[in-house]
Amino acid sequence: MSINGEETEEECPISSSTENRPQYQTPAQDKLNAKISYLQKQLIVAIEGRDSGLAATNSQKEIEKLRKEIADNQKTLKSVINKAKRQKKYRDCRSKTLKAIVTEKPELAKDLHVSLREEQGRPPLDIDQPELLKTIIEIAMFGGAADSRRRTELVRSCKTLTDLHTQLQSQGFSISRSGTYLRLLPRKSHTLEGKRHVNTVPVKLCRAQADARKEHPDGKFCTASIR
Repeated sequence: MSINGEETEEECPISSSTENRPQYQTPAQDKLNAKISYLQKQLIVAIEGRDSGLAATNSQKEIEKLRKEIADNQKTLKSVINKAKRQKKYRDCRSKTLKAIVTEKPELAKDLHVSLREEQGRPPLDIDQPELLKTIIEIAMFGGAADSRRRTELVRSCKTLTDLHTQLQSQGFSISRSGTYLRLLPRKSHTLEGKRHVNTVPVKLCRAQADARKEHPDGKFCTASIR
């Protein structure tokens, strides 16, 4: 089998994992099936009308026309199904061949746009950038504060989300601001927004505090007078 899209007589074994793939929509096949079903209903009505003697004189020609149209659509449907099977077989064989090549020469994975992951979809940033979570902890610990009760390994970062995102980008990490926040512990884990924080580090942003007010010179005198 060649990779350029042309099939050869060589058989390519299909792995058992491909049999468990989800069933996708087939609009072309569904359209032809619906058309064949509609024509078959018309054919039944035409035959019943001919047999009862209530149909027109040219009913036999109409029946032959419907039968020919049904046969043509069934032939087209068979061709579409076979074409889909051939395309699926080609994709599976091509994917297996490319993965075998990349396994021997991993440096070709980027040029061939091949991923060795079994899961479908876009890979998480933590896989492409394995040092991301470790770097977030290191940035948050610099100037951060420990858990107030010292019961967990939680780090309360004194930096803002923008500062944390800027430092990650300056170190060469490709991540969005919202993606940075999703790697931190949420304020409320039971909310819909909190459930999006799946792969996190023990870092939480500090809330803004308003307890650094200037002390009034008569504060102690007033407190002593009230007591």
